[in-house]
Amino acid sequence: MENIVKSNLRKSETILWQGAPEPFPLIEQGNRLSVLRLWAITVVFAAGMIAAYCTQNDAWEMRFVVGIVVIALLVISAPFIERARVQKQRFFLTNERAFLVMDSKKVYAMELSAIDEVQVVEDVANHACIAMGSCIFEYMRKEMRWRACHPKINMQDSEHRGQVDGMVFYDVADIKGAMEILEQRNCKKAA
Repeated sequence: MENIVKSNLRKSETILWQGAPEPFPLIEQGNRLSVLRLWAITVVFAAGMIAAYCTQNDAWEMRFVVGIVVIALLVISAPFIERARVQKQRFFLTNERAFLVMDSKKVYAMELSAIDEVQVVEDVANHACIAMGSCIFEYMRKEMRWRACHPKINMQDSEHRGQVDGMVFYDVADIKGAMEILEQRNCKKAA
């Protein structure tokens, strides 16, 4: 993944720090209730829909039942997919930008000079995350994993494709090293 970032670097840009998320379980103390609730509601709703359909229709089609089961399985698999996406991420800080690399095709960048605020925030499972850009701070603690998978993109700005207004480095292993670089961006702004 480092090669992906290197191919996006400007001539004056160098990588100062790189990191990745710490390993974390799918279901843990902080998010256990919400994941189990999602699964239970999905199963009950799907079973209810299938039961209602089958009891109300003498000649029911298997396509409907299969469709409901497929949709339920997709909803149930969402926490697995989200966790896998977050664990594959890599983080890079250069002297000019912050990069979030999700896979070989998805690279998001944010100019250090455009970061109006940086916070180290713990999510509901007490993972230390770095949130950049004040536009993502509202309700962030509860939706940290989702926000880590979905950087805030400014759809109005067609000039700066791939640039984001806010992003999260989730469960950063070397939070101190990253924050030292991000805090230096304030010194550059002031100068």
